[in-house]
Amino acid sequence: MNGVKRMNEQKHKLNVGSGKWIIEGYKNLDVLFGDSLFPLKEAGASYGDSSVDEIRAAHVLEHFPHGQTQEILKHWVSKLKPGGVLKVAVPNFEQIARAYVKFRDGKTETCEANVEGYLMGGQVDEYDHHKALFDELGLRKMMQAAGLVNIRPWTSEIQDCAALPISLNLMGTKPAPDQPEQVDCKARTVVPDKIQLKIAAVMSVPRLTHTNNAASIFHMIARCGIPCQPGQGVFWHHALTRQIEDRIREGFDYLLAIDFDSWFLPGHVERLVQLLLATPEADALCAVQCQRERELPILGIHDEKGRPLCHLPRSWFEQPLTPIHIGHFGLSLFRANCFARIPKPWFRENPDPNGSWGEGRRDADVGFWANFEAAGCKLFMANEVNIGHLQEVCTFSGRPQDNWKPIHVYLRDLIAGQIPPHCDPAYRIGMDSPPPVKE
Repeated sequence: MNGVKRMNEQKHKLNVGSGKWIIEGYKNLDVLFGDSLFPLKEAGASYGDSSVDEIRAAHVLEHFPHGQTQEILKHWVSKLKPGGVLKVAVPNFEQIARAYVKFRDGKTETCEANVEGYLMGGQVDEYDHHKALFDELGLRKMMQAAGLVNIRPWTSEIQDCAALPISLNLMGTKPAPDQPEQVDCKARTVVPDKIQLKIAAVMSVPRLTHTNNAASIFHMIARCGIPCQPGQGVFWHHALTRQIEDRIREGFDYLLAIDFDSWFLPGHVERLVQLLLATPEADALCAVQCQRERELPILGIHDEKGRPLCHLPRSWFEQPLTPIHIGHFGLSLFRANCFARIPKPWFRENPDPNGSWGEGRRDADVGFWANFEAAGCKLFMANEVNIGHLQEVCTFSGRPQDNWKPIHVYLRDLIAGQIPPHCDPAYRIGMDSPPPVKE
């Protein structure tokens, strides 16, 4: 673009179709500068295969014919080094269509999206025409077909088109040559040799615990052939730190963190090992585990600015692994060498702004995952590995007409007086009282 100064950034990161949006740290390419985006060339100089660390393409792909977009994605991926990242942003057709229908049906006085502009382009010059439409499911499948794995959302670091509310932003990683694009669930049924892999379990347990569950845990660990010598102490994170340090000194390469209130099978451990071995960019994998007295799994995901995301599309969890920022220790597998990168103390807890431990505090486990991420370590949730979580419940017998089907109530709800209506004496008295006499 006229008047825009081109920067001499490092060439291993490309901002293709940059236009006026020049980003430091990237080589900014655009047809207005005489560059070619497909095939990828900088003023006539081609980029070799596997030569680029990152390609950022914000609101570029829709300017190509829709029959060509899959080929373009494959071409861009071919230029990435193994482990390189492709970031794609396009107008989200589904969101634009929903905004139009909402306006059409009179649910809002003004349309929340510039429908014509987002769908057809601004058309201010020969390049500003849109020729393709995308929604999240379609773009995700195209990126997978282009050879990318671990596809996830990203947030623009500048106020360009990728920062628009209707922008669909997905990024994916080019796998290493020996890394399969999708891990075959049936490829192996057993964990590779535990002695060769050198896996040890680490866990902190109270001095008194649930006997049946403790027996179950140690039985499963023994069946996996994994050594475990649980630690004890007043503070669980102190005991777990000592456990990790001891196992690392003993030369173990992989550490399996276990909570004493988890329930799992050897197959869950086997699948975690398979997935971690097939995902070299992952430093840790955690199983899917339900929150105590909640209906959602234990996980946290935030955008690139650190803001927590509250609404997570189901499509993010349709592949074997989902990158997350906060996990748990219920059943999580770590590469032992990642702890050398994490500054100590690994588990950092902070009080609330008033110096107390109410709302606004940071507990030791959340502090660990923040420390883990700050050190550049990568955590993924293994969506196929779904384990149990022991909880305190009270069980009531159901009604005779329901064959006395048991009804389970969380202890938290029981303390609040929330019990099945047919078990409430006041309800029974009201139900059994004689009907009013008619005059």
